[in-house]
Amino acid sequence: MKIVSTKELDADFVVRFFDDVVAVPTETVYGLAASIYNPRAVERLLKLKRRPADNPLPVAVSSYRMLKEIVKEPIPEEYRRLMDMFWPGPLTLLFRSKDCVSSVIRSGLESVAVRMPKSKHLLEIIERLGAPVVLPSANISGRPSPTTAGHVVEDFGDEVKLIIDGGPCPIGLESTVVSYADGGLQILRPGGITVEDIESVANCKVFVRNRANDEETELSPGQKYKHYSPRSPLILFKGQPEEVKSGILEYIRANPDVSRIGVALHSGIDLGVPVDGRISVFNMGSDRREVCRNLFEGLRSLDKISSVILAAGVDYGEEGDAIMNRLEKAADSIVEP
Repeated sequence: MKIVSTKELDADFVVRFFDDVVAVPTETVYGLAASIYNPRAVERLLKLKRRPADNPLPVAVSSYRMLKEIVKEPIPEEYRRLMDMFWPGPLTLLFRSKDCVSSVIRSGLESVAVRMPKSKHLLEIIERLGAPVVLPSANISGRPSPTTAGHVVEDFGDEVKLIIDGGPCPIGLESTVVSYADGGLQILRPGGITVEDIESVANCKVFVRNRANDEETELSPGQKYKHYSPRSPLILFKGQPEEVKSGILEYIRANPDVSRIGVALHSGIDLGVPVDGRISVFNMGSDRREVCRNLFEGLRSLDKISSVILAAGVDYGEEGDAIMNRLEKAADSIVEP
């Protein structure tokens, strides 16, 4: 395994490693990259991640020219507005796929999920490679997503030959995934671009998908299976700050035999009592953007020292939608007032 900092990055050097899988930083989370035209590398990536075959892989491009090589036209005008505003950036769009994108990448679907990342280093690498790359998160499927190079090492050790270290990811949560149908846009997964951001640009109806049935066909990455989960059980507490605080304290009092309790809080909640030796607290931040950046770091840190993790929810709306989406998918149980 070789770790190279973006401060000393040589794109031509990195491209030589693309006979296999490369771990790369993005503005959202770290990703595992492989050329879409290298089926052996794509297959190895799937095995590394232990990713189910019916979970499609997202694809990253470096230019609109490269996008047109893999998707069918015409591109909806609604998408063009979003791309003009948010690309490069944390927005993934579902397009009708050309046959050059393998069925393995698409999980047999007719669509392919594509985004143009904001990282200038990654864009340069993709451009030098001359091919789009599959780019799922660089973690074992189901685990909390990686926001540092160290997280990638935690999950894969030396199984990834090259890891590019770009420091902590500035957003810390995955991209927003959007589809188009019948003249409207549908948010399939909330993420780095908020619903409100999209509504401010779109000149059409915007729907937020509510997945009541996990067995229906998965249209995009990150929908169907349990995701983002630490190994320790996670209990999510919802409600107003005082209700969340009360629920967490009640759990601590009612479970004296649980020897190591991790508590993921944000600055809106103060337990207000001395924390004893069996309680470890991780403060995820003072606002929702900071919570986004620190959420996965908090889950991974507490997972190392806790037998159970208690997580404080946030209000829905704006970045709160993405935060709660991740916590709800990670949770083993949810406590509501």
